[in-house]
Amino acid sequence: MKGIKEKQDEIVADFEAMDDDFLKYLYLVELSTMLQSMDESLKNDSNLVKGCQSSVWIDIKISEGRIYFDADSDTMIVKGVLYLLKEVLSGQDIKDVSETDIDFLQRANIMATFGSDRQKGIGFVIGTLKDKTRSFALKNTEFVGNIKA
Repeated sequence: MKGIKEKQDEIVADFEAMDDDFLKYLYLVELSTMLQSMDESLKNDSNLVKGCQSSVWIDIKISEGRIYFDADSDTMIVKGVLYLLKEVLSGQDIKDVSETDIDFLQRANIMATFGSDRQKGIGFVIGTLKDKTRSFALKNTEFVGNIKA
């Protein structure tokens, strides 16, 4: 399995190959169609990311020390970003997720194409993922079965 850094580097290379911001948006829209819809029962207040202009839900699960999550949004661009975050982070060790800088959106100049409200919202999404993961990493040194955030 590729690590977080390698996956981020691959995404950066993919986006750097696109010399037009419009192409980046189209690619994010295409990626949004690949993100499986989240079960409606999981779209609740406890999974709603606070501070986003769009509605964004994240349901995090930890299994055997690895993070897995479902995510959804009411906007296609954000769904595309969620798809990328899921590609980078799902299945990764929670300690690695909690300690690694998730910077591919900046390095690929994706964040620079967003307005300030969307940049803040994506920041809240990444912060939520990292905070919940960090909480698990600090509280649990050993994992047995599934633990749900």
